Amino acid sequence: MSNTTERRDRASPRNGKDIAELARLRPTQLTLGYTHVSHKKEVTRRHADRNDLAQLRRFMRSHRIKTVVGPGGALYIVDHHHWARAWLELGYQ
Repeated sequence: MSNTTERRDRASPRNGKDIAELARLRPTQLTLGYTHVSHKKEVTRRHADRNDLAQLRRFMRSHRIKTVVGPGGALYIVDHHHWARAWLELGYQ
C-alpha cells in the first residue's frame, strides 16, 4: 500500500480525490489531544492486517484527511488532525 493520504487540488484526480504525502500536510489546529491520537493509532493497528492491505486502504480512505490549498500551494488540514498525527507516528508517509 502506498503510505499516503488523499488530497483535493491539482495532481492526478481519482474520483475527485488526489494523493499527497502526510508530511506535506500542514496543521491548522495548534494543539492535539494525545489520548485521542493514541486511540486513533490503536484503531488503525486493528485494521492494519499485513495479509489484507485492501482492508487497510478502505479503512484509511473512509477517514480521509480533509485539506485546503493555501498560499504557495501548501496543503492545510481542516479535518481529521488526530488521524493525520496517528498515521505519522505509525510510520505512514
